Amino acid sequence: MKKEEAFRLARQGLSFVNARRNTEAIDYFLRAIALGLVGNDGLYNNLGIAYAREFCFGKAIRSFETALSLNPGNEQARNNLDEAERNLERLRASHNRMREGAGGREFLEQWIDFETPDGRTIRRTMSEIESQD
Repeated sequence: MKKEEAFRLARQGLSFVNARRNTEAIDYFLRAIALGLVGNDGLYNNLGIAYAREFCFGKAIRSFETALSLNPGNEQARNNLDEAERNLERLRASHNRMREGAGGREFLEQWIDFETPDGRTIRRTMSEIESQD
């Protein structure tokens, strides 16, 4: 019963990813993992996609790395990992330029707003973007 529920949650999570309802997808994937669906590289790849779309690149990277540890031949996870790492590095570089532009003044961590393809605005700090927890 628990295994069937985990697969149901994972399928629903995938439906949410496909509909770009990423926060719901993340919730369903994490619930499937909590029920023991832990050896599925596709699940972790899809979880990473949802995290990346929510600009949580640290968590996305960790998810793609887990997918690759389960299946080193998963090219989609490898490509997604590379893209997430590039996006995180771009954001770090931009963040560092803002910090340098503060010219010695105390630099407070700023909110960064992202506009999603579906018109939502997501607000994150650099700590949230980089976090793997």
